[in-house]
Amino acid sequence: MLMKSFFKHPIIAGVVVVIIGFIITPIIAPVKLQSFYEAIKTIGLFIKKILSYGVPVWIIIIIGIAYLFLLKMVKSFSAKIEPDFTSYTSDVLDDIHWEWAWFKSIYKEGYDFKGDTPVPICKRCQGYLVIGSRGYNISFLECENCGFSKSLENLVFKEYQDKIKKEIYRKVRTGQWKADPR
Repeated sequence: MLMKSFFKHPIIAGVVVVIIGFIITPIIAPVKLQSFYEAIKTIGLFIKKILSYGVPVWIIIIIGIAYLFLLKMVKSFSAKIEPDFTSYTSDVLDDIHWEWAWFKSIYKEGYDFKGDTPVPICKRCQGYLVIGSRGYNISFLECENCGFSKSLENLVFKEYQDKIKKEIYRKVRTGQWKADPR
């Protein structure tokens, strides 16, 4: 995950392209003017020259181990600690128990709700609440286990869920989620 975001940075991507260009250009330039057989032969000679440069294998191994060690160190230092509000994953809002998960958004700054959360849960029996409707635009949430029912106030479920999300964001922004003993 760290490497994906590392290579998405435009400066890093540009540097990688330039380095790859420096590596591939000496191989491609002579190959373009030759036949296929001669090109393969030239590439083989190029690889042979690189391998017979005179660098002992033990130095290459030590450099590889040092690189892996430094990479591990960088990952451990750059691992960001998640904000404490990410532990806030459930609450009772509008007389319904809601559960959700957070994820770090790569498209916008900060954290967002994971998947199709928050999910409504029955306060009485902890069963999932399902969406029901009676006629045009009269929606409700209902527990199939105990029969609990809650009107969505003339909203469709997605609008109601967005209303709950806004309340959760408000509690996070104001710090009120910390004071709630739930």
